[in-house]
Amino acid sequence: MSRNLPTPVAIVGLVFAVAVILVASYCVARTPSDVLGGDFPGAAPVSAERTRVPYTLEEGRSAGDIGKDLEELGIIRSARQFELLASLMGVHRQLSAGDFLLETNSSTLSVLNRLTVRDLVPVLKVTFQEGIRFEEMAVLAEEAGFGPAEEFIAAVARARLPAGLAETLPEGANLQGYLFPDTYILPEGSTMDELVALMIETLDERFSPALRDAALAQGLNPHQALTLAAVVEREAVLAE
Repeated sequence: MSRNLPTPVAIVGLVFAVAVILVASYCVARTPSDVLGGDFPGAAPVSAERTRVPYTLEEGRSAGDIGKDLEELGIIRSARQFELLASLMGVHRQLSAGDFLLETNSSTLSVLNRLTVRDLVPVLKVTFQEGIRFEEMAVLAEEAGFGPAEEFIAAVARARLPAGLAETLPEGANLQGYLFPDTYILPEGSTMDELVALMIETLDERFSPALRDAALAQGLNPHQALTLAAVVEREAVLAE
């Protein structure tokens, strides 16, 4: 009885194809771990430090452009490696448009796998423009699927500021100016508390020590600087 076993030629061809991919990637990345990262048994991860980063892959973007985006965001180490590996694997035209939650310091193979998946992980996405108030943010968050608008207001009231910001918040003051306006992408099922916490965390990161020192040089503590910025942003969106 005959069996459909792979021929020696087919096996050699498969091994050669895999070798070409790894060697080409090695030439770009300088180290195999950049390519494979923690995605095969016994391999050390590219880096122990992982931070989730939202990324929107738009229709029509080339593998080269996507690679540049991912390198700038710190998700991968080499845009050239991403483009070359996508081409060698034949997926450079199969990268799926959509909203993704990726991690910094990831291996190129793992990111390519995520971006070519047919069934994307369901996410919630909301964009807050500069100068809008809590009530307006609450409506946008509700429309995005995070829950009732009143729960956003309640989440803001429950939120706590990190060290460095909490100390200058006057007693009884609200957090207007502390919720950073940006586009946020979170997994489906995320709560208003998680959204608000991420907005505050983003503000804490963007309001860098250099900016805080510059405000202090003008006689403004963090709360005063953020309140002033919120007033300026609000006036900028009003016609009058």
